[in-house]
Amino acid sequence: MNKKKEIINLHRALETSEEIQEYLNNSHKGFTLLSERMNRNDILKLKCPKGHLIELKLSHFKARKNKCATCFKEDAYNEHISKFESLAIDSEYKILSYTDKYRATVQCNKGHDEYSVKTGNFINGTRCKKCSSEKLSLDRKHSYEYIKNYIEVESNSGYEMLGKDYINNRTHFQIMCDKGHIYETLFNNFMRGYRCMTCHNLSTRGENSHLWKGGVTELPKTLRRSTHEWKRRSIEATGGRCDVTGEIGELEVHHIYPFHKIVRDVLECLDLPYKDNIISYTDRERDAISYEIEERHSNMLGAPLLKDAHTLFHMTFGFHDNTSEQYEYFKKNYDSILAGRDIQLLNL
Repeated sequence: MNKKKEIINLHRALETSEEIQEYLNNSHKGFTLLSERMNRNDILKLKCPKGHLIELKLSHFKARKNKCATCFKEDAYNEHISKFESLAIDSEYKILSYTDKYRATVQCNKGHDEYSVKTGNFINGTRCKKCSSEKLSLDRKHSYEYIKNYIEVESNSGYEMLGKDYINNRTHFQIMCDKGHIYETLFNNFMRGYRCMTCHNLSTRGENSHLWKGGVTELPKTLRRSTHEWKRRSIEATGGRCDVTGEIGELEVHHIYPFHKIVRDVLECLDLPYKDNIISYTDRERDAISYEIEERHSNMLGAPLLKDAHTLFHMTFGFHDNTSEQYEYFKKNYDSILAGRDIQLLNL
């Protein structure tokens, strides 16, 4: 090595390996230097107090706030999980298992079905959908006196509330119309204009909306995402075959009870108005709507159909207020409908 290079290397080696270890001992106890340092640009090998290996320049080590990146990540993760578990205890939730680093299976303190949740979402307030639905209903519950006054005075309908057995907006109670007919109803239905069936005075308020006629808006399109499990069960029930033709192929699942009616029933049950877009509802309302949609689908199956068969059904019967009778007729007479020979459809 010539004299010039010796001078350069001597200038660069301002801190020897011993000096670096002394610096570590004084300023960052527990860190150990594993490699020899020859010049200022050397990549040093260090070991943190927990045994993690670190490779970087000394200047970068000095400038770094968190000396060991692995320790920093572990500490941040442990703090995150500690916060999640603390909130779970405070909320009286059971943590049943961790299915991923940041996902756990939990169960609420009311014993509702266990569900999977991201730990970050739980920290930010996401809780049991069924509890949210029940709380929403409770928050919207009216007193017996309010219900009676609304029906008998404010509505100016001449109707009378019978008995004192009103519990909540999901419970039917007896009512007598102005002509003396007695029937059971929900307060939500009464507020929406539904009246005595015997008098044929059932209001169609809300029924003129394109939603109730099977029109496509952002709300039902978004809510259909809650039916994936229902579709899977429906297809599984037919062995992956079309319910009409028995053929295997790409299947669409037909709602025998129309989806727009399910949406209508859910909104009425929760005493919520129809809004075009799902984001127009609060987080708690969205959770409640989604839960009720899933709950209703858990008690029914759809009819898996090949796309051509599904299209033919709606070309034959339209999209508005389809019935189970229409579907049974379609299934029984599929061949003749396909051939264009059936002439009895107008009676269904």
